[in-house]
Amino acid sequence: MVLQDDYCKSCNQRYTNEEWCYSCQTNKFKFNFTNWTSGNKKIDDFIQRMQLSMNSGVDIPFEWIPYDQFDIIKVMDKDDSATVYSAKWKDGPLRYNVDKKEYVRNLNQTVDLKCVYDSQNIIDEFLNEVATYSKAWTISFHSDKISKIYGISQHPDTKDYIMVLKSKYCENCSKNYVSNNEMNTLCKPCQINHLKKNLTSWFSGNDEIDDFIQEMQLKINYHNNLVFEWVPYTQFNDIKKISNIDDSITIYSAIWEDGPLCYKEYDEELTRKSNTMVILKYFNNSQNITDKFLNEV
Repeated sequence: MVLQDDYCKSCNQRYTNEEWCYSCQTNKFKFNFTNWTSGNKKIDDFIQRMQLSMNSGVDIPFEWIPYDQFDIIKVMDKDDSATVYSAKWKDGPLRYNVDKKEYVRNLNQTVDLKCVYDSQNIIDEFLNEVATYSKAWTISFHSDKISKIYGISQHPDTKDYIMVLKSKYCENCSKNYVSNNEMNTLCKPCQINHLKKNLTSWFSGNDEIDDFIQEMQLKINYHNNLVFEWVPYTQFNDIKKISNIDDSITIYSAIWEDGPLCYKEYDEELTRKSNTMVILKYFNNSQNITDKFLNEV
């Protein structure tokens, strides 16, 4: 069955993916081709091909990024072929907003700048390396261990070309990530410290349960992991009894007012899905059998 919502309201073509219209979006990129240039035809043609090869709203539009877009530039690593810098990208990368049906900017995002020496004289070789980054990330199904590439820039003094990559350095301590986790900008030790500090903002009233929740939170490694939480009972509305499993367990349905933390892949951030229907499994007398209760959890 095909629903009307499957079709773009602008051109009546069927959406390619997640309410993303290939025809409309690629036409917008084509229209914008005259509004930017790298100053090099090979680079321009490469970027245009990358933009027109997108298949869904999850794909990040590849761009020419003027060097004056970068601020707070720091050397992070170097070898004989390149220097890697950390920098703030003022405008930030484009993300497709499903609700607005348009691309929006993720402002002031930290990125890595891989400045390849003498790349202005070996453009084909440089573009092959750029294509390798992009292909590897796509083939890996957006793996958390491969840096995504946002676009190309150029150093104004040396004229070396630059690959603009998702940052793999911790914003707190500047250490290299073990994995390029989409969910946060902190390395694992800093993430642990951050979660420990946040523990002071909630208490269940039971030390065993507090410790259990903290342990569950510290196991988060990937952006699609559920964020385990202490949820105050006052968060639940419209509570309705569904059934009794036995004398010790009762099942209810309820509306969770704030809702669970969900990762929005387009925006790369955790947000709450408010007014979510959930099931409450009520254990009679569980306050007196904490270990048994936590084992079931």
